[in-house]
Amino acid sequence: MRIAVVDDEPFFQEEIIRCLKESGRKLGIRMSIESFDSAEQLRREIRETGTFSAYFLDYSLEGENGFELAQYLNRHGEHPYIIFVTSYDGMAVDAYQLDAFRFIPKLEMESRIEEAVTSIYRECQPGNRRYYILVTRDRIDRVDYRDILYFKKDGRYTQLRTARHWVSIRKSLKEIWDELPPEEFVFVNKSCIVNLSHTVGVQERYVILSSREELPISRSQYKPVRDKIFEYWQAKR
Repeated sequence: MRIAVVDDEPFFQEEIIRCLKESGRKLGIRMSIESFDSAEQLRREIRETGTFSAYFLDYSLEGENGFELAQYLNRHGEHPYIIFVTSYDGMAVDAYQLDAFRFIPKLEMESRIEEAVTSIYRECQPGNRRYYILVTRDRIDRVDYRDILYFKKDGRYTQLRTARHWVSIRKSLKEIWDELPPEEFVFVNKSCIVNLSHTVGVQERYVILSSREELPISRSQYKPVRDKIFEYWQAKR
């Protein structure tokens, strides 16, 4: 795994690297760790040598905050694993809006970094990558679950929505639900299944997605949906 650590405080930069190295030794994971003092240093390295497997970022960086850097990484990488390691308590919501993989308070680095590394490593293994198998009339594709925003009923078809496109599937929502991991998705109403990893808020009976779309939650589903989103966020903290 090639890992980037971005923190402009030398002490915390060294502590994150130490925790990563200890996690790698414990788990038997080979790592190449590179550290950067600024967002611009990281961007320059990406332009010259390519992207990293994971990014451990502080939120408060001189000249540019981690939120802006994460936006850049999301635009220039495919499924980047972004982990905020920060002492700034007020940015957890920002992290979810960017689909950050983890938000780790600096006081909890010892235990939480190892868990994050383990999860990333498992997801990166070919046998553990999880996909939705998409079968249409003239092709078969696989769509990474992390790419899926939601499924929406459209007459006899179901529309699969990703950040980049729509795909029509000739299946009912019930059939699709039976093919999905229930811990990662939720029915927000009878016509729509949402990917929990792309939820960033619930307001006035609407679920808000990382794409800025707002989807209605049915009255009967409001509390179960709100509770499931909250539990999902708690598990990802």
